[in-house]
Amino acid sequence: MRLKYCAMVGCLLMVMVSMGYGQVLEQAKQAPAPIVQSPLWHYERALIYHLREQDGRANIELLKALDKDDRYIEAYYFIARLRQARELWSEVAQALDMLLMLDTKENIPAKLLFARADVESGNYLRGVKTLAQVAEKLKLPASFSDTLQRAEKDADSAASFPKNSRDLDIVKKFISDLKQRLELLIDEAEDSLNDSPAVYRALTLAQGLKDAMIYEELLELYEEEVEGDTIPAETLPLLQELLAIRQGFAPGVLLRMGRIYEQQQRYVEAVAALELAVAQMKALGFSEAAGDFSTEELQQLRARVQPANKPHTAKPAKGGK
Repeated sequence: MRLKYCAMVGCLLMVMVSMGYGQVLEQAKQAPAPIVQSPLWHYERALIYHLREQDGRANIELLKALDKDDRYIEAYYFIARLRQARELWSEVAQALDMLLMLDTKENIPAKLLFARADVESGNYLRGVKTLAQVAEKLKLPASFSDTLQRAEKDADSAASFPKNSRDLDIVKKFISDLKQRLELLIDEAEDSLNDSPAVYRALTLAQGLKDAMIYEELLELYEEEVEGDTIPAETLPLLQELLAIRQGFAPGVLLRMGRIYEQQQRYVEAVAALELAVAQMKALGFSEAAGDFSTEELQQLRARVQPANKPHTAKPAKGGK
């Protein structure tokens, strides 16, 4: 999704921005910028870097956010997703362990990822227990629970193996088979969660989750339902919802909305919103001079808008003065 919506944020993260002149855009106009060097300031910078596919820099910003506030829940899930992409499973598990200790809301995507991270890093028993919690929420069939119970017994046995026995071929095969079965169970649970955008929304946003990365995952599910570069009808309302939740300050969201308005040829709105996005990016310490973004596309859109805004001057009648 990042490339599709942000072919420009290096060149300004996708094509433009907008929100109409309605309430959502007005909220963005009035939105206060985060305090410089605050956890939120670093988090918003991480979102911009993520959209630009500069995840190394996004990771640095998230670590800075957690250095300022080690209870910053959203940063833990964001970091876990970045570490997942690099298959750093022990670090994924560590981040999610903190998140699940701090957050009282039911977070099925985080728990599923936690279970996978534990399985991939060899903590099979804890992975099974986490997966059992998820299975109950997803209302998976009895066959899933039966298979999981058998896997739990095997995970318990594996945990009791002496360390010096793990080099034995029979033990290696036992653990390998256990890991494979658990991976298949996690795949099945993930398929259930991602069965449709409606299912995912009911199990995440409807449960009180407001994480920007959860919204990104839902947007991706909507995209999977359409062909090519078609933008789903649900995308704009969902982005507006996310912007409102972030209290109007979310330059990455504005930029992605701009892509939609630009395709709809609503250039006046695109220009207005892009200017807001640029101002918000500057508040986060990004600058055009440093090559963080380009306003070239904004200038091109302004050129389209200006003729439409020029007052019409009636030509004098023939023979008139």
